[in-house]
Amino acid sequence: MDDNGHLRVRGSFDLHMLGCESFFNRLGFDEDYRAHNGLTIFSLDDRLTYVDEVRDGEHVTVHVCATSASDSVVRGRSAIVNQMRRAVASVLYFVDASAGLHSRRLEPFADPLAGEFRPP
Repeated sequence: MDDNGHLRVRGSFDLHMLGCESFFNRLGFDEDYRAHNGLTIFSLDDRLTYVDEVRDGEHVTVHVCATSASDSVVRGRSAIVNQMRRAVASVLYFVDASAGLHSRRLEPFADPLAGEFRPP
């Protein structure tokens, strides 16, 4: 929190990153996926937009979804919702890519993660 009792920029970004990490882990992108497939995810672009404040002591939740994907890139957003104010506090727009741990180049997502990003 800053001197005025508001959530700092770093705090907002960290909450968004924790939400995104949890989102990708629930999809199966975890240490086993990295070790078995030799792939990782890295950020190509992150844009943080502030909509409302979060003050010290207010309860927030983080909600993440993928909005589009190709074989090696996923776009999505994360929203911090201030539950006490019933308002979106900030939105993170992200573009993440799959890359080989050894090649250091873009590589397609491996199954089963790839299936999560394919259209139904």
